[in-house]
Amino acid sequence: MSKKKLSNAELINEASTSDNANPSNYRKPAESWAEIWKEWPKCTFCILSNEFCERFSYYGMRTVLTLYFLNVLQFTDRTATICFQSFVIACYFLPLFGSVLADGYIGKFWTIVILSLLYTLGQITLAAASAFTTTSFYHPWLDLLGLGVIALGTGGIKPCVSPFGGDQFEPHQTRMISLFFSAFYFIINCGAMLSSIVSPLFRAHSCLGHDSCYPLAFGVPAALMITATAVFMVGSKWYKKNPPSSNIFSDVLFVVRKALQNKKTSLKTHSHWVEYSLDDHDCDKDEECKKWKRRAGSTESCFRAAFVADVRSFLRILVMFLPLPMFFALYDQQGSKWTIQALHMDLRIFGETIILPDQMLSLNAVLILIFIPLFQVIIFPAVEKVAKVTPLRKMVCGGLLTVVAFCIAAVVQIKINDSLPERITPDTSHLYTVNTLRNCQFIINSHEPFEDEIMKFPSGEHTFEFGYVGDGCVKNLPISLKTTLKSGQGYGLILTEQGVLFTPVEFRKPTGGNGESAQSFLIALANFTFSDNMALCRVDSSASPCSNKDASHYIEYSGYTSSHTNSDLTAQIPYVTKSGLSVHKASLFRQKSVRLGKWKLYFIGAKNGQVFYEDTGYGFRNKDQGGVYLKTIVGGTGIQDEVRVISKRLIPDNTVSILWQFPQIAVLTAGECLFAITGNEFAYSQAAPSMRALVQAIWLTTSAAGNLIIVVIEVLDLFSDMAWEFFVYAVIMFIVMMIFAAQSACYEYNDYSKRAVGDDCLESKELTG
Repeated sequence: MSKKKLSNAELINEASTSDNANPSNYRKPAESWAEIWKEWPKCTFCILSNEFCERFSYYGMRTVLTLYFLNVLQFTDRTATICFQSFVIACYFLPLFGSVLADGYIGKFWTIVILSLLYTLGQITLAAASAFTTTSFYHPWLDLLGLGVIALGTGGIKPCVSPFGGDQFEPHQTRMISLFFSAFYFIINCGAMLSSIVSPLFRAHSCLGHDSCYPLAFGVPAALMITATAVFMVGSKWYKKNPPSSNIFSDVLFVVRKALQNKKTSLKTHSHWVEYSLDDHDCDKDEECKKWKRRAGSTESCFRAAFVADVRSFLRILVMFLPLPMFFALYDQQGSKWTIQALHMDLRIFGETIILPDQMLSLNAVLILIFIPLFQVIIFPAVEKVAKVTPLRKMVCGGLLTVVAFCIAAVVQIKINDSLPERITPDTSHLYTVNTLRNCQFIINSHEPFEDEIMKFPSGEHTFEFGYVGDGCVKNLPISLKTTLKSGQGYGLILTEQGVLFTPVEFRKPTGGNGESAQSFLIALANFTFSDNMALCRVDSSASPCSNKDASHYIEYSGYTSSHTNSDLTAQIPYVTKSGLSVHKASLFRQKSVRLGKWKLYFIGAKNGQVFYEDTGYGFRNKDQGGVYLKTIVGGTGIQDEVRVISKRLIPDNTVSILWQFPQIAVLTAGECLFAITGNEFAYSQAAPSMRALVQAIWLTTSAAGNLIIVVIEVLDLFSDMAWEFFVYAVIMFIVMMIFAAQSACYEYNDYSKRAVGDDCLESKELTG
């Protein structure tokens, strides 16, 4: 009696609903903790240890990366953001390469080993590059080379390590597999949390004559990556190393290409276009189908039809993934935009104890470890009593929480903007004034500037008319000054006993991330042009006064050297007087970052080959952060005479406490628990076993796509105000979540828990041959 031939649709249905598992393949899983420990593959501890070291290495480097771009490579905020997000794009796009390499060519083990070695080389390269001075020829190409190799390494091993750990278990050890992945995720967050706490501390330490120590901040992660690779290879003898099978990417492309080709000539109609790939398939003659029938114990099932069903499922998931990049466009700004925001906040929590801006990233990892059990044990069961909790509903709620987080960030940024330098519009210049004379009013163009006033002028040629009122005004002061103002430049007009000084001034807020203010010095001594060195020495530290061994307690302003290199003396400016320009000049030293504490100013001299420090008598307590100050030194005719210092604040101090970032980080982390973690679970549970590697790789790629959105927006330079930028991101995310909610309402969940045991062979069969 001939067997009825099934249609393509019937084959698809049979393949996706078969539950004829062969009972002979069943083994009782371990239940007690004693049984679990006995059966547990001990080599997985090498994998878990490897993951901890690798995550510590990655997040330790990434945590300080934005500040490295700003301070060592001297990038602007926008360029630093573009470089940071581009690095993240590479890290989350290259898992596709790692997955293809592992599944189709050399297997997971050798993929992890080879790319880990490259990863280590990249970390060492970046650490070595960071040891060079900011003006070195090796910047930035050597840094970017190291980051590129790191991205190849971490991205390539990302889709391999956890599945390789899962391969060490038998299929029936479901509870043990679940425990392994729980431990794996916990290890990831432990590594991320610890590294994001300690790496900023390494970075804030002074070394090699610099105020910060990026070689240490990058060197420790490099050492951890060496350890990670070594620990992983220790277990090589005991690993279960499955050989590479088919390339799932090629398999899917084969089915799609076949379906599109057959659709052009087919006279049949199908419920889904991908089913056209089965039009010329004969299940009874296909060797793979015959093998699959024997393993599954079913004469009705079809191997290729089952795979086509899986491709249909994959395409449905792919459609659900389309809105997801927007979440990562917001989430991954923690390491760039939110770190830059923290730079402009008051880092003090009490006294002079501060939280470093890049340490705020550790709050996310800490809260993750708290929120996961909170949601799983309390919140989800409570909500389940009044409404059905599904993965997609949780993701929608997580996306909406992300909207709230960015609204909070925007409100915080509005307040921060009050302490930021006012942006100079095109064809405009800013003018700051400093009056060092007692009992003398300084009038410019019939206007007496008030304290902290910024005068705005169009760029181009100007003639300033001066007036003076008071008993303290000297006779030789000029009545006018003709000069040219450049677009986008800030200038200072300084009134002294020797005359009026006109000079460009720096008004860039400090970006060191150590809770500092920026201090520049103008030396305007009577009848004397100062060209020597001077130093700010911290006097409330345990170190000896003016010990140049610790750059965090000793800041030297170098005058002219014989080679005219490495000088901090940016200009020597003649005094403008009634009779013309003076012979003697004032010396302007570049802006430098000064940490919190009590400081004193010393002139540095040399006598009989010995360096000595001459106390100027001027000291101050730096108790605020983020401000930009110009300190004008006036007085005697030399460094031996008494001097007077007039401090002018050009840019306000940071006034918004960094603790105000806590709400936005907490809300975003809650959104991550609902969106990112649930999304990863959704990607795994809704993907057919044959598609899980591909779906996981696509899931990681959505993060790369999200970071690409950030890069495009930054390149287009659409926003000058970060507060408005955060609001726009929130609005777009809200719209995207409404679209995603509509998609979710129409989505029908897959259930692969009853799939036949034989179906697992779909993961290792070649379709294109």
